[in-house]
Amino acid sequence: MDTQPAQNLGFPDIQGATIKYFAIWLCLLALIPAAGFTQSVPTTAVASSTLFTLSGGVGTITVTADSGVPWNVNISSPWLAITDPGAGAGSGTLSFSVQPNSDAEPRTGVITIAGQTVTIRQSGPINGAYRGLLTPAGSTGIAGRINISLTERGTFTGSLVFGTKTKAFSGRLTNGTCSLTLKLSSQISPQLTLSPDVSDTYQVVQVTLTQGADTFVSTTERVLHADKRVVPPQILGRYTFTLSQPSDTSLPQGRGWLAGSLSTAGNITYHGQMGDGTPITGSCVLLEDLTALIFANPYAAGGRVTGVITFTANAGSTIAGAIEWIKPARGGKNPITGFDTVVSLNGESYLSFEKAVATFGSTATLTFSGIDPTLTPPSVDLIFNNNGHVTSSDKHVAVTLNQTAGTFAGTVHMSPKSSVLHFSGSILQLTVSGVGLIKAPAGPGVVTIAASPSFD
Repeated sequence: MDTQPAQNLGFPDIQGATIKYFAIWLCLLALIPAAGFTQSVPTTAVASSTLFTLSGGVGTITVTADSGVPWNVNISSPWLAITDPGAGAGSGTLSFSVQPNSDAEPRTGVITIAGQTVTIRQSGPINGAYRGLLTPAGSTGIAGRINISLTERGTFTGSLVFGTKTKAFSGRLTNGTCSLTLKLSSQISPQLTLSPDVSDTYQVVQVTLTQGADTFVSTTERVLHADKRVVPPQILGRYTFTLSQPSDTSLPQGRGWLAGSLSTAGNITYHGQMGDGTPITGSCVLLEDLTALIFANPYAAGGRVTGVITFTANAGSTIAGAIEWIKPARGGKNPITGFDTVVSLNGESYLSFEKAVATFGSTATLTFSGIDPTLTPPSVDLIFNNNGHVTSSDKHVAVTLNQTAGTFAGTVHMSPKSSVLHFSGSILQLTVSGVGLIKAPAGPGVVTIAASPSFD
């Protein structure tokens, strides 16, 4: 009987090859996943510890995956190492090590296991100088200031300003913390607790001060030059600042002002006047996050000016912050009503007198507001010349300019019988203005300098 060739199934009809290709085709089909099936990967990767101290250490990561599913491990930093194993299948545990940190700051690395990431953080050296402001737990306001100097061995010295009391202290950290009692007076002996916190982006020491039922807290941050980091060059130099008027119009309505500088060592000095005309001087240091803590005592009978200011390294460099202004009450023949308010601080780089003159275009207008209008002229035209001399269009008004600091001061004397009014302020180059205060018998007012068209 004649036989017919097998039906061709789409493969080349070559003698002896049809069955071979058919077998290969079946094998390929076996490798294609069924509809709706996705290959498994590890579903979790959990480390026994993700936070390590300066000295480093070892840790483990528990991997959860479907049975037989392979996985590999990758690390992002040379100070991390996988000790056992570097790969696996299904659920399992791997070990890793963290080398001692010789860098000047905390560091972060990542271990990746089949797409699952584990972030490892390690603290930097804790030695250095730390600064912080104490605030009531769960509330606002500033109750004091704390300075700490910490060594690599864990010993520390410091000082606490709390209310009107100042106290020095010292001790040693044990297992990363220390508590001690400070005797501020016969009735006040708060408990002070210090704990370096390596989980923060920057090196900090958490501080708790407990007095009876009251608790005060502070996150003290390490000063920038403590680890010999360089202050960003774009924020170095001189600055001028203004303070806003209090929102409560019953309080002094002058515009306070400051002038200061930031050195390559991270030291900040400033001087100026508050909105009531009280002189203020002080100094502070730049912290690692480019903030600084203002803490000054311009009043002999207590009170203070405190707050946090932030430097922004942008074109011209600016500074901003909120300042708590506490003025104590005073009795006697000339009583003073005390107050506690918050004003905003804004500042910017002061480059040079020549640039200030260029900003104003050599001519400007001086105006006064917020006081008896009969005590001052409506406005005064000013001309700046290149040697820093200021010419006033009104003979009753005299103005001088401090070219170095970027500040101005002057007097108004309208008639022989009237008292002389004094005013002062700072020049803001970026906003093309000068702002300050004028002292008047009924309370301070505002003085401003604004660019004006040439009138000569």
